[in-house]
Amino acid sequence: GINAEYMGVAGEQSYYTVEGIRSQLVGNEVGRLEITKTFEDLALPSDWYLWVETVVIPSLWPDQSPGGFGRYPTGQNILLGSVRFRTQRMANDSCEVNPRVYPANLTRECYHRFYADGQDTTTDGPIPYLSCEQTGGHSLTGDRSYPCGGYVLDIPFHVNYSTAMQHAATLRAHQFVNSLTTRMVVVELFTYSPPFDTFSSIKLFHEVAAGGAWKSRTQFRLFRVWTTKDAKVTGFNCGFILYVLYYVGLLFVEWGRDRKLHTGRPLRFFTKIWNTLELINLVCFLTVFVLYFRWIYASSQLRFSMLSVDFPVHLEDTVYLFSMQVYINSCNCLLTFLKVLKFVQMNPNFNLLTRTLAVCQGGIIGVLVVFIFILVAFAISGNSLFGTAVEDFRNLNTSFSTLLRILVGDFDYVAMRDENRFVAALYFWAFCVLGLFLYMNFIIAVISDAFGEVSSDTVKQTIDIQLQKTVKDVRFSVSGASIMQRLRLVQHRKTLSKMLRVVLYEHVLPYKAKLYARARWRKLRSFVLRGALSRNFNFEGVVDAAQIQSIDDVDLTYNGFKNLIPHSIYLLIGQVFFHDTWEELVWEYDMTLVHPRQQEEQEEVDRVQHTMRLVSQELEQGVSEMAVNWNRILMKSNALKQTINAQISTKARRRLMEAQSLTTET
Repeated sequence: GINAEYMGVAGEQSYYTVEGIRSQLVGNEVGRLEITKTFEDLALPSDWYLWVETVVIPSLWPDQSPGGFGRYPTGQNILLGSVRFRTQRMANDSCEVNPRVYPANLTRECYHRFYADGQDTTTDGPIPYLSCEQTGGHSLTGDRSYPCGGYVLDIPFHVNYSTAMQHAATLRAHQFVNSLTTRMVVVELFTYSPPFDTFSSIKLFHEVAAGGAWKSRTQFRLFRVWTTKDAKVTGFNCGFILYVLYYVGLLFVEWGRDRKLHTGRPLRFFTKIWNTLELINLVCFLTVFVLYFRWIYASSQLRFSMLSVDFPVHLEDTVYLFSMQVYINSCNCLLTFLKVLKFVQMNPNFNLLTRTLAVCQGGIIGVLVVFIFILVAFAISGNSLFGTAVEDFRNLNTSFSTLLRILVGDFDYVAMRDENRFVAALYFWAFCVLGLFLYMNFIIAVISDAFGEVSSDTVKQTIDIQLQKTVKDVRFSVSGASIMQRLRLVQHRKTLSKMLRVVLYEHVLPYKAKLYARARWRKLRSFVLRGALSRNFNFEGVVDAAQIQSIDDVDLTYNGFKNLIPHSIYLLIGQVFFHDTWEELVWEYDMTLVHPRQQEEQEEVDRVQHTMRLVSQELEQGVSEMAVNWNRILMKSNALKQTINAQISTKARRRLMEAQSLTTET
């Protein structure tokens, strides 16, 4: 919707404009067939001829119209110039046959799958071959890319129905499409819708594989041609270009500042996701502007006439440039809205997504790398097993897409089972178990753990507190003092955010590093988050003194915080913004006082201290009992020792007396 309104295309009406034409050319059934077929069901050259004769011609010449200019085949869509039939064929020498398999007595014909250098470009015949320079236009993209040029037949819209049918008969008579050499056939036309001032480019084409399969494709593009009526929009876009160029210069200035701070690492600045996103966003803007002015130039070079009988090939460049603007703007719209997350980070209640991704990025990257290896393995295996019979596995690209669709429940198991009943079950359930049940849930588990960690660190604020804070901030922003101070900064060619950045990185952070040499202190409010606060107000209601006491017994007062900043910078910031910054820190601290995480931590500390006291008491009691028991053991040991010594002494005296008596007798 944003791109449609920005580029001047009429929103919802664009769909209905295309649908009116699509229902006629694509949805109508082919006549003279026993089996009902539409454009998407064509599978043979004979089907294509019948589709042209019974659908295309009758739709473009309704009610057997006598022809003429300004006709409306459906709605108010005017046919322009002529309808073009174009085909591309392959030459007989585009590939070589295997002489060991192909009999030598047969004519050796080999027509390869499409590639530009192998085309049949013979110019003789009633339907001539025209080079890309002669036909103009751009390439068509399906499973392969088909350049402009080919065998061309144009039927002007000013002729009557009978003449148009004669041209269609010429296509059949001269085998414009055949099952052997044709690789692509397309029907092209342009229309104009006056109510919405939009043009339509319509291309209905079939890709014919070398094996004979037909693949239907459609391409409907709505676009506008620049006129002087769009001059006001062009003027606005020129002003917007200056706005974008200003931000381009600002990005390079910040990059230069980062390179000075981190010499030897010139690309460090772009390793941050927000800087990379900003760079891509600005490059997309500049690319769109280049395409925009090329579109204006191409529109100004048109020599357009609705009375022309030629195919309006001059509109091809215009539709290409316009479509590229729409595509890039669509991607850029997504990038622009993603940048909103950068500013949401400033609110702790809204930055849960970015903080969660920052916490789990390491684990997520590792899981995704392994998951990609699994996808590659299953894609190669699926292409080998089912590629010959199942369209969803016909090549590696579609195999990847099919596997990702299986993860969200979109798959055709019946087609896989019909191709190989036993291997299909093993393949399908193996991928579901590994890819869906294990890895997808593992990714969810990693994100959930990170979210729980981030959520527990977030200060919970009720809606009334948030509304009160928002109203206060808005009132301060629109106050006269705030506006006057901002004007003073503009007068000095400064911005508030730039001045606060200077204060933070050049004055406050060095002081903070001196006080607290800890890596976890990354923000200015860390002064507040790790201490206890006491505030005294004077009779005017202004903070007279505010003291923040940290657990390291280091004080930061209101006046001390003020003294950190040079007087010249303080004068530029002003008392109003400086005081508001201090009050913001105070408010952040007040919110942390009711933070459940801190309460839980304090309760955990209390439980640990209580347990330690119980353990200490048990240890003291055990030591006392051990001391008493040890004394008892020592006393028993001494008594036993004395008893043993007494017994030894008695035996010794007895032996001595016996020895003396024996000596006396002798």
